[in-house]
Amino acid sequence: MEVIRENLWNKLFHIRQVRQQRREVRKNKQLSFAAMFFIQALDDCEDLHQILEVHKDLWGSGFQNKNLGPDDCGMFRTKDILHMKPEEVYLGNIYGLWTFNIPEWDKHKGEPVGSNGFGLDHTLKVYGLIMNQYRQLLSSNIRAIKKEAEEYITLYEAVNG
Repeated sequence: MEVIRENLWNKLFHIRQVRQQRREVRKNKQLSFAAMFFIQALDDCEDLHQILEVHKDLWGSGFQNKNLGPDDCGMFRTKDILHMKPEEVYLGNIYGLWTFNIPEWDKHKGEPVGSNGFGLDHTLKVYGLIMNQYRQLLSSNIRAIKKEAEEYITLYEAVNG
């Protein structure tokens, strides 16, 4: 993450780098601005399908990293996040729960966690735990991407302020 000073020399002889740097600043400002809107959208989601749609919107808006992207053996077993289907999102493997895709979790919407060795209230719904898993994964990565964007903006402004 190198930032060069936008002085006359660099504007004349390193124009590509200056232009790229300006595009990067604009992109990072947009990410920083949009982050809280996406976190609020996640908080408003009432099921896994809505969270999936927010995930797609995030990806299309530039919130992209390894944790949110396709992975043949990971949570998002797809070739393209923008066209990801519920059958390609695998959640679970927490609190002793198996890993299933979204349609399978939909079948367990009303089931309570029941007795467990994890100190969870036995009346909690399994579906709620899985929703929180997906929601937390997305929101923590939004915050991380926002932090990186703001660090770049701060560095740019320190060099060119």
